[in-house]
Amino acid sequence: MTIELKSISKIFAGGSAHPVLDDINLTINDNEFFTLLGPSGCGKTTLLRLIAGFEHPTSGTIELFGERVEGTPPNARPVNTVFQHYALFPHQTVAQNVGFGLRMLRRPAPEIEPEIERMLRLVRLEGLAHRYPHQLSGGQQQRVALARALAARPRVLLLDEPLSALDSKLRDEMRVELKLLQRNTGITFIFVTHDQGEALSMSDRIAVLSEGRIQQVGTPDDIYERPRSRFVAQFVGETNVFEGKLIRLPGKQPEFKTSSGALLPLGDTPADDDNPALAFVRPEKLRLGNPDDLASDPQARLRGVVTNKLYLGTDTVYYVDLEGGETLRARIQNASAIDNRFDVGAAVRVRAEEGAFRTVGRST
Repeated sequence: MTIELKSISKIFAGGSAHPVLDDINLTINDNEFFTLLGPSGCGKTTLLRLIAGFEHPTSGTIELFGERVEGTPPNARPVNTVFQHYALFPHQTVAQNVGFGLRMLRRPAPEIEPEIERMLRLVRLEGLAHRYPHQLSGGQQQRVALARALAARPRVLLLDEPLSALDSKLRDEMRVELKLLQRNTGITFIFVTHDQGEALSMSDRIAVLSEGRIQQVGTPDDIYERPRSRFVAQFVGETNVFEGKLIRLPGKQPEFKTSSGALLPLGDTPADDDNPALAFVRPEKLRLGNPDDLASDPQARLRGVVTNKLYLGTDTVYYVDLEGGETLRARIQNASAIDNRFDVGAAVRVRAEEGAFRTVGRST
């Protein structure tokens, strides 16, 4: 393992007595792209700063590569940080910025120049060594910050929302770049973001945080397809949530009875989950059809009326008011023209993919 956090809590002096981090236990593996995901104020940046050494835990222990480091200053830890706004030196060239850490480490001058060239090749900025930060695009500035952080060859790289200042298209491009960079260097990346798309697209594993506590740790597939709480189900991606109760009958697949009385066919339900309070389904796992055509389909039990539709280019989102009073969203790819013939006011049946409805506890 690379990092192990044991019973970490953090309360800031002079602030609220409520902990910013509350009993955090977490293991991050070597050569892993690990993401701390959560809304603003959930504690993810504080956790990153504890690992870096910029903050100290109120209680608990931090181990880096098997050694406790709670009292170790940042410059003595085998980590480096890329901040949200890059913190480049405006009066230094790209090459000087990249070589800054090497000079602080007192590396011999003959070693610094080749290392700068290697880093610029790695982040694909050859030919820009003599430019200044104000002469670069936002994506180029971010690559300089990455090259500077990587030049010192840290064993762990911490990234604090480094894509938040970029436009949407550039952000998508940099997601690919960061993942490739992590694979090529073999360095452990710990990435902080509130953007679910960033977390799902780049991470080997994700820790979802809320109000200073870890809600769930798992692969992107685990987090998205098998959330363990209402918070995770609703924070990570779009979802439709139904309140009600689980119905188990001998010899039959479990069902979920919503508060309006509708029965939902469930997918895999944990055997020890005796009384889940909620069921959920992702919008992209739903299809709409003519009520008569789907009348005998066991996966199409919900009936309703289309009350709104949003055309989004690649797909269309339909809002359907169900007979029992609930409203759900169905996200249909526009490549499937047969599914996109419904106008506002149309009566429809909602068909779910088999196993699409799942249960989740009421807890946050």
